[in-house]
Amino acid sequence: RLKMQLHKEMFMNSLLSLNIWPSRKDNLGFLATICHHAMQEHSAVPGQDVFLPGTDCHDVYVIESGSMGYITVAGDLIGDFTAVQGGLCLPCLWCEWTHRGRLAATMGICYYARLRCDQFCTIVQKFGGPLFQFLQIFGIFLVSEIE
Repeated sequence: RLKMQLHKEMFMNSLLSLNIWPSRKDNLGFLATICHHAMQEHSAVPGQDVFLPGTDCHDVYVIESGSMGYITVAGDLIGDFTAVQGGLCLPCLWCEWTHRGRLAATMGICYYARLRCDQFCTIVQKFGGPLFQFLQIFGIFLVSEIE
């Protein structure tokens, strides 16, 4: 119980920053379960890769502090992210996703949270109900917008 509360305090703000939840008050138990079972804290030092191009994506990344740069396969710097509203690689919650570039820490130690897609899907299916339907429809719209 104490560990679950700690994970909730550590990850809830990162989870809510994804802005995909219909109503926070109705889903606190669900969100706490996601924090406890599907999220992990990580850090990267300057130059350390978080992911590389061509690799399968299985996680959503939420930068909590520090700075990361995204570099395309061609070597172009697309962005220098300090705090990305909505996180990175969000579509991988609903579809197969492959990294098209390299994400690495750029300045100082960067702390980020990872939301593991497999655990997320298992928890959503377990909870079911209107939240499952909402996230399913949201995912369909998100993926269709990308295509």
